Amino acid sequence: MSLVISVAGQFQEYKLPKDPLSKKIVHDKNNIDDEYGIDTDSDNQKNKNNKIVNKNANNAYKHTNANTNSKRTVAFASEIMSSPVHTISSKESIRDAQKLMEHYQINHLPVLEDDKILGIISDRDVLQNLNTKANTLLKNICKKDVIATKKYTEIKILASIMIDHEISCLPVINDDNSICGIVTKTDLLKYIIKGSPLDVRV
Repeated sequence: MSLVISVAGQFQEYKLPKDPLSKKIVHDKNNIDDEYGIDTDSDNQKNKNNKIVNKNANNAYKHTNANTNSKRTVAFASEIMSSPVHTISSKESIRDAQKLMEHYQINHLPVLEDDKILGIISDRDVLQNLNTKANTLLKNICKKDVIATKKYTEIKILASIMIDHEISCLPVINDDNSICGIVTKTDLLKYIIKGSPLDVRV
């Protein structure tokens, strides 16, 4: 499994969501006829004729792009992740997390307990709690349902997960569930800006 969910240090398999772009919108034929005055039966025949006319054009398009498609490669989390990753103990406080983030100019800190991911804390979490809960231990306030990835997960899957769950980073773990890196949205953007030949659309 290339992605897992860590819930308070316990790991389980993460099942990839179905591609939302694959959903098809089905229209009721009668409603279309009534509302727009369209003769769909006639249009269907025209569409069949158009398909025959465009068949050769489509085949030519596929042939033209065959070489381009064959040159595409697959990239993985290990190619863009930051490593070694800065982490913090679950026994440290919010104030400690703030100091560490400011020192290294980072926005996320995986929170570890016994060298395994217990949760994650962001700069937003720190700012929201710094004035009132500055001395609170991270184990009591960090987000404990963390989606983590393996080094060999494809980059476009990482991007899809971040978009679907509205998250900004994914910790990268080894097969023994120990942390070895982190991938952020910034890492993905830098990869694209550098002129990646990959199709990373999701």
